[in-house]
Amino acid sequence: MQSDSTRCSDCGGEMELGFLPDITGAGPLQQMWVRGPVEEKWIGGVKTKGALPVETYRCKNCGLLKSYAK
Repeated sequence: MQSDSTRCSDCGGEMELGFLPDITGAGPLQQMWVRGPVEEKWIGGVKTKGALPVETYRCKNCGLLKSYAK
């Protein structure tokens, strides 16, 4: 028996773990979640202190995506 967290909240289908790649000049990276508004660095880019990796689940039945930063 699967827990509620592995079942789709829309259709009840099975959810599978994956991730949405963040494509950069250095290649694909895992998306990150950062608290607060975007803060730019003085040399370019944005501050990412305290960033959490984002996991995304996809329903095998309807395709619903749910993302979490645990």
